[in-house]
Amino acid sequence: MPKSNQPCENKDEKETEASKFKGLLKDLDEDAVEYQRKIRDEYEKRSRLYELGKDLFGVAGTGDTESSTTYKEKVAEEINAKFND
Repeated sequence: MPKSNQPCENKDEKETEASKFKGLLKDLDEDAVEYQRKIRDEYEKRSRLYELGKDLFGVAGTGDTESSTTYKEKVAEEINAKFND
């Protein structure tokens, strides 16, 4: 069998090397297709999960982007009022 950096000596060796190369390309192609299938399945799974829960997202939200800060201020005021009276 010839080394990879040397040209093939005869027709049989050339055909054998070409056959191996075609086999490698086929394996790479199958791996690429399988990888693409996995990526697509993961995307579809995440999309389905979002669709299932989208009615629940933001249900408890007030729409006020500063509600956490406002709440903390209100609590602090109530605590101060309770202890300062």
